Amino acid sequence: CVMVHFTEIRGEDLDRSCVKAILITGRSKAVGRDLDATFYPLIRNTQIPIFGFCGGMQLIGQAYSAKVERMRELRAGEKDPNPSYRPGWFKEWGFLPVRIVKRDPLFEGLPEEIVVREAHAAHVMQVPAEFELLASTDECKVQAFKHRQRLVYGTQFHPEVNDDDHPHGRVIVGNFFRLAGLGPELAARFAKMTAEQVRA
Repeated sequence: CVMVHFTEIRGEDLDRSCVKAILITGRSKAVGRDLDATFYPLIRNTQIPIFGFCGGMQLIGQAYSAKVERMRELRAGEKDPNPSYRPGWFKEWGFLPVRIVKRDPLFEGLPEEIVVREAHAAHVMQVPAEFELLASTDECKVQAFKHRQRLVYGTQFHPEVNDDDHPHGRVIVGNFFRLAGLGPELAARFAKMTAEQVRA
């Protein structure tokens, strides 16, 4: 299990038989969008299982021509849950409920409504034709999607950020590793690595 910043690798570097799964996490505002398109061929063509979280889901959507836009502006008197991030714009922030709209093995062992970590002010506007919608909220219709033929998932929420009071994300990541043919020990190692990153 290796964490690599996407500025340090090219898409073709990942498309090798030794790579068993690709997880694309959120993105930094400090990195320009010009790198995004270099990953589109990998996302569209590889047979390696892919799971994108938040900005990673948006990158997958863009690889399939979906639009990604900011969410709406805040209404008069509406509280901003994180004024230091995209002030004036609505955002989903914190551990919040998400409705599963289509049952899928990704959500095995979970209720119809999950509670997962949100941290975004932009979203994928529509599900690409090659994908199907799996989960939604009132403000963000495309909370989770899945490719119709390949093992490619995206979630607008952050399942990699979880804790003992909010374990649904941990279950989702574990389910993905199982679907990708990888053992639970790898999911546990990934959870430990992401927890350390969050603390840092």
